Amino acid sequence: MNLPRPKSIFARIFLTALLPVMLLAVLLSSYAINARLDDLAAAHAARGNAQAQQLASLAVIGLFNGDSAQLRRASEQLLASSDDVRRVEIRDRDRAIVAEAQRTTGSPQALTVYSARVSAPVIDLDEAGGSPGDAAALGEVSVHLSGQALAQARQRVLRKAVVTTLISVVLALLLTAIVARQIVRPIDELRDAVDRVQRGERDTRIEHLSSGELGELQSGFNAMSQQIASSAQNLQRQVEQATADLRGAMSELEQKNADLEHARRREREANRAKSVFLANMSHEIRTPMNGVLGFAGLLQKTPLDSTQQEFLDTITRSANQLLTIINDILDFSEMEAGRLRLERVAFDARDAIEDACELLTPQAHEKGLDLIPVIEADVPERLLGDVTRLRHVLTNLVGNAVKFTDRGEVVVQARLDVSDSECCVLLIDVSDTGVGIDPAAIETLFQPFCQGPASTRRLYGGTGLGLSISRSLVEAMDGSIEVTSTPGQGSCFHVRLPFDIEVTEDAGDRHAPPASRGAAVVIDEHALSGPALAGMLDRAGFSTTLHSRVPAAVDRPEPALYLLRCPVDASQNLVRRALSALRRLSPAPIGVLLPRLDPALTRFVEHHPG
Repeated sequence: MNLPRPKSIFARIFLTALLPVMLLAVLLSSYAINARLDDLAAAHAARGNAQAQQLASLAVIGLFNGDSAQLRRASEQLLASSDDVRRVEIRDRDRAIVAEAQRTTGSPQALTVYSARVSAPVIDLDEAGGSPGDAAALGEVSVHLSGQALAQARQRVLRKAVVTTLISVVLALLLTAIVARQIVRPIDELRDAVDRVQRGERDTRIEHLSSGELGELQSGFNAMSQQIASSAQNLQRQVEQATADLRGAMSELEQKNADLEHARRREREANRAKSVFLANMSHEIRTPMNGVLGFAGLLQKTPLDSTQQEFLDTITRSANQLLTIINDILDFSEMEAGRLRLERVAFDARDAIEDACELLTPQAHEKGLDLIPVIEADVPERLLGDVTRLRHVLTNLVGNAVKFTDRGEVVVQARLDVSDSECCVLLIDVSDTGVGIDPAAIETLFQPFCQGPASTRRLYGGTGLGLSISRSLVEAMDGSIEVTSTPGQGSCFHVRLPFDIEVTEDAGDRHAPPASRGAAVVIDEHALSGPALAGMLDRAGFSTTLHSRVPAAVDRPEPALYLLRCPVDASQNLVRRALSALRRLSPAPIGVLLPRLDPALTRFVEHHPG
């Protein structure tokens, strides 16, 4: 049987003290009741046996003499002497009833029969003087004793036992409650004191201390409460002091913020004035510089000797470099002044990239470099965005690649990074085979007026604003720009720009496959420009095949067009042999792409058309 566990201390102490007392009381009461009942039963049996013996002694003479009247009187006398005797019987040695008496009044009860033997001694005298012999049996008496008195005595014993047990239990309850309350009262006081401390009454103390362990616990609580109150007072003082210090620091900080805001306003005004000054000066300087370049161009068309031509070329290059610097400063001042405004117009991404490369092709050819634009076929034709800023970024990156590359090539590759029906992310890589960038200089590469080591600035010149302007423009268009480089092997700038795709009613017509124009053969040994040219002809409707050299034979049907791209170091003899080989293959037209602006080579190709 599982009893519910008491939760309070009082209930636990009460049950712990009461249960043993109750159990002991029940055990003692049971023992006493059983002992008393056994004594009553023994007394009843002794009285019955005694009355049977008394009747047997009275019946000796009557049985010996055979006097029935005497036996009847003895029976009636015994019946009258005790209310418990209900019937008396006297039998002779033959067990025949010779006398009996019975009480007729009273309710019938269970009777207990007690018997006694009636005998008389026989005396035999021998020669030595005589000695008693064995007793002779005369008969037997029976006394029927009623159990009513015994039952009443038993009931009285049980009532007294129950009353005594109840009184003992009540007294045990009272004593247990008093003792438990005496034990629990200090614990309740301690609990109430803890509750008051939790509510914030830190000056709580227990006034009346108990003895023993509970008294020690109460004394410990008083000491702890005093310590908590002292700690709280110290903490309050520290908080007040810290609050005062914080107010002072806040006041000082507010004053410093006000001074800083005032200084920022002055600096902003100074920057605005500087930007206005730079913009005005740039415009003022650019106007005469354009005049210098214009008259230098006019002078270029007049007859000049070699020395004058050399001086004029130097003037032109210097003026162009100065004009580039002025343009960079003007753009930088506009961005610092917050005047940069992005446009949203429809443009052809291929035209924008090819225009930027075409603008710098003469500089690349002067250095013997191969400038190759590679535009993947998946780049959309019509995008929405600021095409002017895109050209500016590409011009800066390609111009830097050409400037810092002495031999090899500069490749501008455009492809889609992410695209759906409405928008796309264009990834443009500008790579070169130039001097590369030191890893320590990459961290400051996009900061204004930072151009790497002093040796680089002395060798290549410039202001260090181009990359800073490019990064600002790219970030203004929600894009990103990164660079990877290996010193001595070249660099690659990665530009990611998001654009919307122009959706028009004739978009389906633009995406429809063009009409077939026949077969075309592209001869280009470069690994990137060759596939780009082949893809351009495929989009124009040609069925294009690509060769790195002039093929020995052509497949049927014969090509409708040959496109020959000459290497950067191509000579007249090389071009002549290539054209002769193509004419022997087929009479189809031949298009020639020259790697550089070589007047002699250009005149040769013009006089030997395909």
